[in-house]
Amino acid sequence: MKYFSLALLWSFLLMVAATASGQTTGTFFVGGDIDKFYPVVWKDNGWFANTASELEIGRADVHRDGGNEWRGSLLAKFRYHVTNWGNGSDFIEADIHQAGSAYDFIAGWRDVTGFNNANEIIIWLRGNTSYSYTSRYAIEAPAVFDGVANPLPLTMLNEPPHTFKTSVDGYVNRQGRTIGSLYLNGIVNWTAYNWRKPLRLPTGQAIAFDAGTTKIGLGGVGNKLYLFTTDVEDASKVPNYRLIMNENGEMGIGTEPVTGFRMVVEGSLGARRIKVAQGTWADFVFHDDYKLPSLQETEAFIKVNKHLPDIPSEKEVAEKGVDVGEMNKLLLQKIEEMTLHMIKMEKRIQELESRQEK
Repeated sequence: MKYFSLALLWSFLLMVAATASGQTTGTFFVGGDIDKFYPVVWKDNGWFANTASELEIGRADVHRDGGNEWRGSLLAKFRYHVTNWGNGSDFIEADIHQAGSAYDFIAGWRDVTGFNNANEIIIWLRGNTSYSYTSRYAIEAPAVFDGVANPLPLTMLNEPPHTFKTSVDGYVNRQGRTIGSLYLNGIVNWTAYNWRKPLRLPTGQAIAFDAGTTKIGLGGVGNKLYLFTTDVEDASKVPNYRLIMNENGEMGIGTEPVTGFRMVVEGSLGARRIKVAQGTWADFVFHDDYKLPSLQETEAFIKVNKHLPDIPSEKEVAEKGVDVGEMNKLLLQKIEEMTLHMIKMEKRIQELESRQEK
């Protein structure tokens, strides 16, 4: 009888444990308006098992709720652990996959236990839509605050009132995973000098940086690296290409790279100082063997060519541009030639004045 009682007790404890840790599946409906997202409250029952809770929310049939209307599909998985009044180690990770260009189904989420022990998170879900769910741990049915099942706003201890959202929060990855900090460590050497490759994007894919209304993209295609900006989340606009670099390391800012130039810029370039490395300079004008062109020779050249000797013509500049370093050297050469002519003229004036005084 004693052994029978112990066996019965163990069976009861195992049944309780199984109930606490067993999967829960179910369906629920979020009422309200279809163009709003309403707070749905979920328990974190993995908290008491010292592990993360896992919740899947889905609707595989795109016609669910809509009959012949294409309402869209959703498969989303959440892994989370709440802080429960400051215990820490809290996080919410989401992996969202959805189809149907007309609708997003998830607008955001929040751990609401920073200053209480409610043991709950909120997930904002689109209204007038039904969902199915599976939880790793046995949990109560979600509490839906849509103004129908439960009133709005949702009030909780030491939390601001929570109501519906009208747009998706910026931290939500609408197609893929939203996680905390990511540390990547490559294993296989990629190039010489032990560069490794912990992250690789296929051609035509870009990393997106959310800078507010402006989104910044960085990706590669066609043997070129592109840095671009856009203000939309879809393919409705052509991006603005801010920087393009080709396989030779030649860059274009606001334009395509140009062969033979390390960098080209479409537009103005501002700087406090610019230093141009120049191999030669114009001081050869002061060498004893330099043949200084006479002013008569310079005048004759100008009459025929309509520009100074050694200086590129207007047509050449229009076609080829200006080499800043070389042009500074040429301009200095002309200043030095002019200086020598002025010195000669000064000497001649002094000589004439001396003669006149006599």
